[in-house]
Amino acid sequence: MLGDLLVKSALIGTQELDLARKQRDSNEFLGDFFIRAGILTESQIIAVLQKHLGVEYIDLREVNIPHNVARCLPRDLCEKNRLVPVRLEGNNLTVAMADPSDIVTCDNIGRVTSLRVVPLLAASSQIVEKITQAWSVAEGSGEQDFEDLEPLDEIDIILDEEEKEASVEELIGSSKVPPVIRIVNAIISEAIRYGASDIHIEAKTKYTVIRYRIDGMLHSKIKIPADLHPAVISRIKILSKMDISERRRPQDGRITVKAGTRVVDMRVSSLPTINGEKIVMRILDKSSAIKHLDELGVLEDDFRNIAIITRKPQGVVIATGPTGSGKTTMLYSLLAAMMNSSKNFETIEEPVEYFLEEANQVSIHEKIGLSFAQVLRATLRQDPDVILVGEMRDFETADTAFKAALTGHMVLTTLHTNSSVASITRLIDMGIKPYIIASALEGVFAQRLVRKICSGCAAKAAPDAALLDLLRLPQDYFGGEVTNGRGCPQCNNTGYRGRVGVYELFVMNDDFRQMIGSDYRESEVLNLARNNGMKTLLEDGLEKVRRGWTTLDEVLRVVGPTVKMERACESCGKNIDSKFLFCPHCGSFRHNCCKSCRMPLEEGWQNCPFCGTGRAS
Repeated sequence: MLGDLLVKSALIGTQELDLARKQRDSNEFLGDFFIRAGILTESQIIAVLQKHLGVEYIDLREVNIPHNVARCLPRDLCEKNRLVPVRLEGNNLTVAMADPSDIVTCDNIGRVTSLRVVPLLAASSQIVEKITQAWSVAEGSGEQDFEDLEPLDEIDIILDEEEKEASVEELIGSSKVPPVIRIVNAIISEAIRYGASDIHIEAKTKYTVIRYRIDGMLHSKIKIPADLHPAVISRIKILSKMDISERRRPQDGRITVKAGTRVVDMRVSSLPTINGEKIVMRILDKSSAIKHLDELGVLEDDFRNIAIITRKPQGVVIATGPTGSGKTTMLYSLLAAMMNSSKNFETIEEPVEYFLEEANQVSIHEKIGLSFAQVLRATLRQDPDVILVGEMRDFETADTAFKAALTGHMVLTTLHTNSSVASITRLIDMGIKPYIIASALEGVFAQRLVRKICSGCAAKAAPDAALLDLLRLPQDYFGGEVTNGRGCPQCNNTGYRGRVGVYELFVMNDDFRQMIGSDYRESEVLNLARNNGMKTLLEDGLEKVRRGWTTLDEVLRVVGPTVKMERACESCGKNIDSKFLFCPHCGSFRHNCCKSCRMPLEEGWQNCPFCGTGRAS
């Protein structure tokens, strides 16, 4: 309607309008053509639109638009139609437009975003300037300022029925400070949008920083003023049913959030620090799809062993590793592989991390005395075939789980140890009898998560010599080249996107059962397992580096440097194990050792003081 309104106002004629429509560029705004041609000024166009449309005028030079709001619509759409989002309040999206008469564009935006579009009139030049400012900062880089903090997605806090009345009263009282509510909603919605696993709210001297753990790494994303820190902490405490008056002791709580169709459970922990309370929220997306074993990065040999384990009628399968290493995800993948309509599946967790329609899932509630051991004993009376126990924390739970395996049930559970064979030592330390472990244990997964190389910027490069040295690898181990990520917009210039598992799978057999049940030594079991083909975490990680899935940096980060007692061979100079008497490369005998009794000799000794043999003989 802009051209017709200009003709109606006698600022241009119909011939000038037809000429403008023919001569202007296809993507050029009509008003910009008249301004460029010197026919009209911007103020004249604004005056005509304001007079005939009755739309409120906004001076964008006096408005600070949050970057995430300005970028909630595609840039090409904004530039082509000369518009920029200004505010997002509830279901209302306020948009500054150079031509508010463009009803079709408003309707299309409303249909796609499911928001009510409120148009405002603004100068075309100011809109272009705001679009440039909003998109000049690369997405995902740097931190957001407090002024930019506005939730893009609507989220609902789900209250527990038993405490709903008291919580609502507290929420009504806290709603007198709407900015704090918006800040907390924005922190949670941004974490869900980034796919973060943890939120860290840390008080510093001059500000509070919000950090998200994305793909296992912490990234600083938001800064808010220090004077708002107590209000933000109190808001989160109210939502998670903590005591807001207690600031000197650590507390734990839980928040359930609904974002669209997704239900996210958040475990909240507070810790008093010298600058104020720190909050960490662990995010558990209940609507996440259970992954197939192929998607977890299990290699072919381990996959064959897993197929054997999942067909066992009874026994204990343990996933071990540090917090956040994907143990529960692995157990649910095993559960999905075992899924059979003729069996009864039960899960016991705190809290339930995945929804599985075919299983009966129970959530632990320590406050009312509902512990792992108590629920596990009750579950055994429910005629189960397969039981998933979230964690073996104490002797009572572990003892019940192993005895359940001995009575004909398959038990999947987790444990916190550093390697697969060390889990056996940990179980003995917890008080489980070695002969029970030998009879019931079927397999142990030790695992870590490494970041995957971004497929959009993967490139071949020479391996870093320093990393090879830390991992005690020869310089030609990878044939002179490995794959690294150079960084691109798809991965926020990190070179990584997504994660994949690194595994160490220990499968029980009769030889191991005899060793564990009689005279258990961890080193002997480990050596026998490696002789039977078990890959250690490092070996599995290096294979995934060779295949171009991850990098040496990531393997070193999650597995750590290799510590070996090595010495240089006096003849060929290559590094060999310090226990070796003969060099496996050149065959020469160790110089500072007696050839007869193998005892060490010092420099200058001509004869062995232990057996009398001459050094040269």
